[in-house]
Amino acid sequence: MSAVEKVAIALAVPLAVLNLLGGFVSGIWLLFLGKWGVVVGGLLVSFLATKVLAIALAPGLLFGAPAMAAANRGKKAALYFFASLSGLYTIAILTIWCVGVLLYFSGISTDKTAIPLVLWSYGVATAPLTYMVQQESRGGDNFASVLYTVAAQFAFTVTALAVLFGTIDVVTAGEVFAGIMLVALVVQLPLLSRSIASRRAGG
Repeated sequence: MSAVEKVAIALAVPLAVLNLLGGFVSGIWLLFLGKWGVVVGGLLVSFLATKVLAIALAPGLLFGAPAMAAANRGKKAALYFFASLSGLYTIAILTIWCVGVLLYFSGISTDKTAIPLVLWSYGVATAPLTYMVQQESRGGDNFASVLYTVAAQFAFTVTALAVLFGTIDVVTAGEVFAGIMLVALVVQLPLLSRSIASRRAGG
């Protein structure tokens, strides 16, 4: 079992719990507190974000063709270059989206609603990513999308804890989130190279 697989297994259970708390439980909690508008608005934004994020992330796919061409020619440096550009673009979009959602909901919170609102923001921000990954899985290999989605969920959790229990500004929140996402990019590159190499050997 690889180190990546061990980390994925270790994160699976806590992230599964967060996915439940970030949606169903926090939604009921907020409804109980009378925050109907926040719940309805969050559901609407999350639904619309699925379409908007798909469009926003699409330009990153432009780097896929030259990356595959480089891989087929055995040019690892070029593969890493174009794959990195695609990954950095994806990270930028996900950072803007997730940190924006987190800071909005934490910004309208009070001492009484801080925890349920931050949990709700997790669901609003990450549900569209999970949905898109599920849709992509029908088309075949989507390892990179799964990796970035799990990394975004983990990064959101760490950033949310920093917001809840500390005072960090927008820039710092973005740096924390993006820093964790960059680790996912570093992990992806060698795995991508091995995957393509094995497919070429098999073909």
